[in-house]
Amino acid sequence: MSAIARKVFELFQKHERTAITLIAIIIGVIGGYGAILFRIVIHAAEKISFGTSEQLLGAMGQLAWWQRMLPPLIGISIVAPLVYWLAREAKGHGVPEVMEAVALRGGLIRLRVVFVKLIASAITIGTGGSVGREGPIVQIGSAAGSVIGQGIKASRRRMRIMVGCGAAASLAATFNAPIAGVLFALEVLLGEYGTMTLSPIVISSVIATVVSRAHLGNSPAFLIPEMLKSFTWTSFYEIGTFLLLGLIAGALGVLFSKLVYKVEDTFDAVKLPVWIKGIIGGVLVGGMVVFFPNVAGVGYDTIEGLMQGDLASISAPGSALSLLTIGWMVALALFLAKLLTTALTLGAGGSGGIFAPSLFIGASAGYLVGVAFNALLPGLVSSPQAYALVGMGALVAGATHAPMTSIIILFEMTGDYRIILPLMLACISSTLLAQKLDRESIYSRKLARRGVKLREGREENVMAGIKVGEVMSGEFEVIAQASPYSELVRAMTTSDQLYFPVVDRDGNMTGILSFHDLREHLFDEDLGQLVIADDLATRRVITLTPEDNLLTAFERFNQIDVERIPVVDAAEPRRVVGMISRRDLLNSYNVAVMRRDLEGVQPKD
Repeated sequence: MSAIARKVFELFQKHERTAITLIAIIIGVIGGYGAILFRIVIHAAEKISFGTSEQLLGAMGQLAWWQRMLPPLIGISIVAPLVYWLAREAKGHGVPEVMEAVALRGGLIRLRVVFVKLIASAITIGTGGSVGREGPIVQIGSAAGSVIGQGIKASRRRMRIMVGCGAAASLAATFNAPIAGVLFALEVLLGEYGTMTLSPIVISSVIATVVSRAHLGNSPAFLIPEMLKSFTWTSFYEIGTFLLLGLIAGALGVLFSKLVYKVEDTFDAVKLPVWIKGIIGGVLVGGMVVFFPNVAGVGYDTIEGLMQGDLASISAPGSALSLLTIGWMVALALFLAKLLTTALTLGAGGSGGIFAPSLFIGASAGYLVGVAFNALLPGLVSSPQAYALVGMGALVAGATHAPMTSIIILFEMTGDYRIILPLMLACISSTLLAQKLDRESIYSRKLARRGVKLREGREENVMAGIKVGEVMSGEFEVIAQASPYSELVRAMTTSDQLYFPVVDRDGNMTGILSFHDLREHLFDEDLGQLVIADDLATRRVITLTPEDNLLTAFERFNQIDVERIPVVDAAEPRRVVGMISRRDLLNSYNVAVMRRDLEGVQPKD
């Protein structure tokens, strides 16, 4: 351990809150400059590939067909073997790998992932691959946070927080969206909202955003047309139309998720060297770019064109779109082309995120839905552009199962609050339907296919392998059903236990009594002998048995806001044999994960 790392470690031991704050600031600075560096590298790759990094769509309209096709072919052909041989975690959109590292390895991520992901994703995006910046920058920032944590020998819990800090900082700096960066780290990666977790992540996100704004300015990612800045509900009917848009987006989010992995499975099933698969994928993606230049890269200029309603500006000369004269046909072509090209880019071995493609697909789908509603309900609904904007957030929510992040990031990326109500309605309805149709999000599906099933940021297989009987405490106090109030007060004020099973003469549980139940009567001296335990006890008690696993226990704790649950005999459901607490559950889970880590292979650089 270096002298600096030793000093930081000592600071951690003596002044933990101060140390984590300082480290959060450092990660924020790294995340901010990392996002700037990533953007610079992408622009350099675009300039080499297409002659410019500004107004890319217009520039591609001036290129010959082979000049559009060659860059994606070369890019994916390089990236596929590069990722395969140097860091396979860098393949695809990156977020699932961070989720797996957080859930199973306490946040341990290899250092080389930072460099391989940066180079591979910049090449993929810069040469016209149909992917976005969000996944790569999250993985890069998370890896940076993890490396810092490893350097100072941070505990598993602190390591998870540092990974979250890196993810939040990078995402916030990339999209000028500090709140969304925080929500993404909490909602998608960590699955927890405790104060000790929230504070450093907020600090990193804020610092990274300040760094980004200092160098890149404070403008939103998308320029909203004036007509949308004054958005108001056109009629009461729009509650139904935006709700329906959310449901459509939820179904399309599931379709998008399944298509991405179906194409990846198809490529994996082909028994050819990875570099040949890269060439095949590059040819297919390049062919799509020839006919639909809009699908190349992140596609923000096309998204802006849809929101402006200026479809002529996004129909590059010589492209298939230039042959279409009806707006809904253009939007449909964009939707189908982006859907397929993104799946091909990722399936063939490209490296990049799914956030920008989700925005693109959502915008084109939303525009289509808006056109349909305007035809059916003329004068009663908003413009197709409003539906394009809301469709972006709704499809992201349906694909990722992260409605809060989707709502806030769209709000921050557009800088407009007026659209927030339909956005909230559509994102929530989209997520609910998507979860009903498919339990796995586009992020968690990749892990589920490996046998890793996450629940609230924790791995289900670990929890399912531990019995409640192994964790529960067999030492507990009970209160007799007929105990008077004065005795209850005495028992609760002299015991460390906060939850007491109430039992009858035969020792069978009739209810449960907590300090909360007693608190409102604590100073009521007149109760004396008038009230007994049976009068105050909660009758409907959620229980567990020793044979239940921790996954079941986790679900039961989520049903009710309690800290302890009684464990009863499976053969005699009223006979209490132990108590299990939330802390017991989480400690056992963490120990089991740590044990598995020690038995496995640790990450090496």
